[in-house]
Amino acid sequence: MLILATVIAVQPLTAQLLDKDPICITCELENVNADAYVVIADEIAGQLISGQFARITHSKGLKDVEVAMSPEEIAKFLASDGFNYLKEGGDAYFIVKLENQYLLVEVDRLGGSYGPLKIQSYDKVIRQNLSPFLEVIIPRTKKPNT
Repeated sequence: MLILATVIAVQPLTAQLLDKDPICITCELENVNADAYVVIADEIAGQLISGQFARITHSKGLKDVEVAMSPEEIAKFLASDGFNYLKEGGDAYFIVKLENQYLLVEVDRLGGSYGPLKIQSYDKVIRQNLSPFLEVIIPRTKKPNT
């Protein structure tokens, strides 16, 4: 009984020590226009998708990065080496802005190809997500021409 009580008392402390910051898995690549971040689904909170992933860019020192991507930027990322770093079987999301509304677009990687891109609601992705983590693709900052 004492061991069980100790485990119950220590578990919340152990969970608090877990690093829950987003992890960039493509930041070392040079030929991509965006980066894929692994995000623990439980840590995403808030009301607007536009602000959901701002902490990813803030934690990386990129305060003014636009999180939404255009269809052209998405196509460029999928045609690049970045595609090889996407989570297999879904739970990899681009953020798009259509008619002043932010939406999540899921890419379902199936080996060397991918299925049709699917627009997903925030509630379905975050609140009903059974996966422990998901991937969010954020565009890289555009360097000014010198």
